[in-house]
Amino acid sequence: MITNIKLIRMKIIPSELNDKPTEFYQKFMKTLKKHKMGNCGELVKLFNFILDLNGVKAEKALLAPSDLNHCVSIIPLKKGAINDENFINTPMSKLKDVLIADPWLDAIGY
Repeated sequence: MITNIKLIRMKIIPSELNDKPTEFYQKFMKTLKKHKMGNCGELVKLFNFILDLNGVKAEKALLAPSDLNHCVSIIPLKKGAINDENFINTPMSKLKDVLIADPWLDAIGY
């Protein structure tokens, strides 16, 4: 069964692969606003884009192995912090020199 969020992702993935970043993010935001829907992946993508605009590099990371289908943003606090870690064998709670940000609050304020 395909969920609504998967259908939305199917609409924006071709743009991400083929368009310039400015075009992609315009389509990305238009699609999210139109359908009033997004999930952790979309929020992390937007969060990392805003960080990048401000000169802060971040990476998307899946919470795996886990029963949760969830991703977060990892921000290195020193050069090489992400490259030096073995994400497969190191639990996120044990990572050093990185900041883990989770923009998914599961709540929308009106």
